[in-house]
Amino acid sequence: MAGELNLAVSSQANWKKWGVHYYPSIARAHQREQCSNFKDAGLQVYGRNSPLFLKSRDAVDATFDNLPPPKPTKQVRTQAATSYSRGVNYQHVHSMQQYNMRSGPCMTGESPVMLADGTQIRTDAVKRGTIVDSPRGPRTVAAVIKTPLSYPVALCTLGELRITPWHPIMHEGAWKFPADVVQPQYGFTDAIYSFLLQPSADADAHAMNIGGVACVTYGHGIVFNEVGETDVRAHSFFGSYDKMLAAVASLPGFRDEDGVAQCGGVLRDANSLICGLVPLEQAKTDHLSEKRAMEVMA
Repeated sequence: MAGELNLAVSSQANWKKWGVHYYPSIARAHQREQCSNFKDAGLQVYGRNSPLFLKSRDAVDATFDNLPPPKPTKQVRTQAATSYSRGVNYQHVHSMQQYNMRSGPCMTGESPVMLADGTQIRTDAVKRGTIVDSPRGPRTVAAVIKTPLSYPVALCTLGELRITPWHPIMHEGAWKFPADVVQPQYGFTDAIYSFLLQPSADADAHAMNIGGVACVTYGHGIVFNEVGETDVRAHSFFGSYDKMLAAVASLPGFRDEDGVAQCGGVLRDANSLICGLVPLEQAKTDHLSEKRAMEVMA
C-alpha cells in the first residue's frame, strides 16, 4: 500500500481519527466506480470522459475553495529542522484551496527562467548545476522536482509565468500568493516543476527569476511565522531544507546527473497539510493499492 492508504494505518491515532472511515469510502467509491476525491490516483479514471461530471466537479470545487478557512486555536512552540529556527508556530491556512491540491506549488515547463549570465531557458530545461538569477545574485540549482500531470490543475498567469496559486512570488515589493494577485484558471500542462537550490542561511537567496517574477524555491528556512508575522513563505515542510532534501533525495532521478527527481504528488498528514512527496512510480501503483483495499473491505 502507498500514499494516503499507508498513512491511514501508520499510527493508531490516524486510524481512529480518519482511517477507519477512509478505507470504507475508498472501497465504496471503487465499487460504484465514482471519483469521490482528487487525491487518490485510482479514482481519477472514473468520470474523466464525462463533460457533465467535469462541469459539476468544478462547480463543487469552486464552492469548497471559497469557504472561509478554519481559524487556528492551538499555539505550539516548536523548533525548526534547520539552523534558522524562528519561535512560535503559526502556520496559517490562507484559503481552503490549499487543502484542495494534489500537486505541490510549482510552475509550468514553458515559463522562462533567467540565468545568471542574463540569458533565458525554459523551466523544463533547468537541471542540477544550472546557475540561475536570484534576488541575491547567482545561485546554483541542487535539484529539480518534476511532477507529470494527467489531470487539469489550477494555474495563475502573470506575463510569461504560469504558476500554481499557492507558490509564493514577489509582487510589488512583498511576498504574496499568485491567487491573491490574479484569478486562477484550470488548465492542462504536461508537467509542473519546482526547485531546490544550494543551501543558504538567507531566505531571500532561495528564489528564482521566472518570467520576470521572483518565485520562491524549496528549503528557504522559514518554517513558521512568529506572532504578528505574515510571511506567506512560511511552511513547516516546504520551508525546511533538511526535510525537503531528504524528501527529494528519496525520489527516482535525484541521483541522475541532471538531478531531475520524478514526483507523483504530495503526501498530506491527518490534518490535510502537506508533509511529504510521493515518488512517481508509487503514485502510479496507488490505483492497484486502492483496488486491493476494496477487495479486503468487500
